[in-house]
Amino acid sequence: MKHLAYKFAYQGAKTEILIFWGLIISALSLAVVIQCETVGFSWIALIVALATLFLAFWQLFSLQGQVQDGVLRLQRLLPSNTLTITLQDVQIAVTGKHSVRITGSSYGDIDITSWIKAENLTAHLR
Repeated sequence: MKHLAYKFAYQGAKTEILIFWGLIISALSLAVVIQCETVGFSWIALIVALATLFLAFWQLFSLQGQVQDGVLRLQRLLPSNTLTITLQDVQIAVTGKHSVRITGSSYGDIDITSWIKAENLTAHLR
């Protein structure tokens, strides 16, 4: 009998989040600068802005975690990049208000930052 799955959205480690969102803000700023430097409407600025927003939302909604039957699956941008971790073999530690570190997996140490509180997430992971 299968148990219900617990799904959550996550981001990578804090450094990855800062780099990603810094690049998103830089690309949107580039679109604004292109629009300000051209006379009239700029299709290039619109394309840069829309492509940047598309990538940002794709990143937000594609990084999903799922806990079911003692297995944690971390889905990334591409389905082939899904990490499958057996929870009985790893140690889980809270490293911040919304950050969790998983150690002892075959993938090495994994840092997860989630929108939910870390204590709630670790309760589902144990």
